[in-house]
Amino acid sequence: MKNKGFTFFELAVFVCIMAVLIIVFLNRVLFYQEQAEKAAMIGLVVAVQEALTLQQGRLRIQGDETGMVALATVNPVNWLTEKPRNYSGEFYDPSAEAVTRGNWVYDLKAHELIYFPTHASHLVFSGTAKKWIRYRVSLGQGTTSESLGRSKVASVSFEAVEPYHWEN
Repeated sequence: MKNKGFTFFELAVFVCIMAVLIIVFLNRVLFYQEQAEKAAMIGLVVAVQEALTLQQGRLRIQGDETGMVALATVNPVNWLTEKPRNYSGEFYDPSAEAVTRGNWVYDLKAHELIYFPTHASHLVFSGTAKKWIRYRVSLGQGTTSESLGRSKVASVSFEAVEPYHWEN
């Protein structure tokens, strides 16, 4: 009478196939976690850019040049209707040890909004050893006003301090 169970060889093949499938599945899960983190991070950057545009428009209508200059030193998260859940607050010269990965902080010293990514295997930084994504409000000076004898703020932008990009 023939045994109706699996042979050792069949069991070994099954285990190898399952191991390969699990490795591929876990690799894809990590990739999609990083993509979701990227999308959430970019979503906040876009929200801050839109809030900055509203602040700039309000100050231009009021003719408040001092307020325009002050935009570069104000925490941009304060312009949002609701603070993000992963916003840890304001720090004076934050360190990676003081902030949980996946959170935003505002650096009071450098006037930068900083993101500490959790998943950064596809994130490439240029020119820095720190694995932080940093943004700052930048002022663009316009032509000199004859009546005031000083330059005016021509543009205000929210941009990355150092270049970075996500690889696919």
